[in-house]
Amino acid sequence: MFGLSLNATIDKLEAHREASLLQYQQCLSTISDLESFISRSQEDSSKADKEAEDWREELRQLRGEKELGLEKYMVALGKIDNFDNELLLAEDDAIRANERADSREGSCSSDAGSGKIYNSEGKGLEESCDSPMASESTILAKRATIHLLREVSNCTREESEEQLGKAVNAKFETFISRKCVPDLEDKNFSSLNKCEKVLEALKLLEKLISELENEILEQQEESSLYKALDENQKLIIKKSVVVTLLDQLKPERADLKNVINALTQDFRVGNEQISSLLRDMQKLLKSNEELILGVGE
Repeated sequence: MFGLSLNATIDKLEAHREASLLQYQQCLSTISDLESFISRSQEDSSKADKEAEDWREELRQLRGEKELGLEKYMVALGKIDNFDNELLLAEDDAIRANERADSREGSCSSDAGSGKIYNSEGKGLEESCDSPMASESTILAKRATIHLLREVSNCTREESEEQLGKAVNAKFETFISRKCVPDLEDKNFSSLNKCEKVLEALKLLEKLISELENEILEQQEESSLYKALDENQKLIIKKSVVVTLLDQLKPERADLKNVINALTQDFRVGNEQISSLLRDMQKLLKSNEELILGVGE
């Protein structure tokens, strides 16, 4: 009865050990999958870090270009303001010169009739008439200067507009970069969180595997102990059977001993009888030889 319960316990332990081994193999497979996932996540995180660093570097370059463009734009605005002021001054000078020229031309035409009477005044008027000519050349020169200043102003405006466009583009790209970099950082942070969760899961799995291994070792030790106990029990049963058989064979052994003793005694008696018969035969042979010798004589 005890042997049957022990066998049933051993069978249960074997089944539990096989289930634990299967669970252990499943855990190993899960760990392998998690390690692959961690490797991929680390690669994605490295790529995201590299992309974020590239975006940051490009953002720094764009900021530098934006600052340089703004500086150029401010310088161009200053130049435009200076050119506008010079244009206004030149236009004012041209207006005043035109007014002076018109007034001098009028004075020259009014004094032309009295030129013969007043010779000295005529010479002064001639000089006054020469001065409008000089004023016209000055006006032409200033107009040329104004035209040149306007061309320079237009070029400066175009350059300023181009720099402003670059600055706006840089600002737009900076805005895009600011939008993209947080997304990459969020993605990287999410990947890191996933990696941390996977690492925690791995630690839990390793702990579970360690517990399963210890449990398997304990079960193996218990199984070995139960096997040893079972073998010991079997030996005890065999010994008990042998002892029982010996106890059962004791009367027969006593009978056999008696039979053996009787046979031994009979053998001894038989030996003695044989010895006696041999002696008698020797005597008879000797007597026979003597008779033969007597008859021959």
